Amino acid sequence: MFAIGDMFMDQDPPKKPDMERDIRRSFHICDKIEQNPDYAQKMYAALCNTKWAKQDVFERLKGTTWSCSWRYAGEMVANIGCRNESYMDFYCSGGESHVDDEIREDLRSIGWICLDEPSLPLF
Repeated sequence: MFAIGDMFMDQDPPKKPDMERDIRRSFHICDKIEQNPDYAQKMYAALCNTKWAKQDVFERLKGTTWSCSWRYAGEMVANIGCRNESYMDFYCSGGESHVDDEIREDLRSIGWICLDEPSLPLF
């Protein structure tokens, strides 16, 4: 026999929201980063000095957020771009913390909103 709690022992624990994982799973966003250096730089800038949250009600109520360092943002975009870039190609390239409208909409389409923007809707 087994206890009721044992039924779920073989399941993976719920994953914490991870914007990098979600970006890497989006063919649309990855393709834009690979094909358009200007878009890649704007993505880097949007990830710097900003705090992001899932549009999920429960995650918002828990206060779960995602953010990263400038170096990590540059490394992430460089690795997605596949153009033999390094994080230094993006690091301090300008516009840090500015979220371009196209980037905002693309990240919203995969369920993320920037918490550092004025007039943020609650849900």
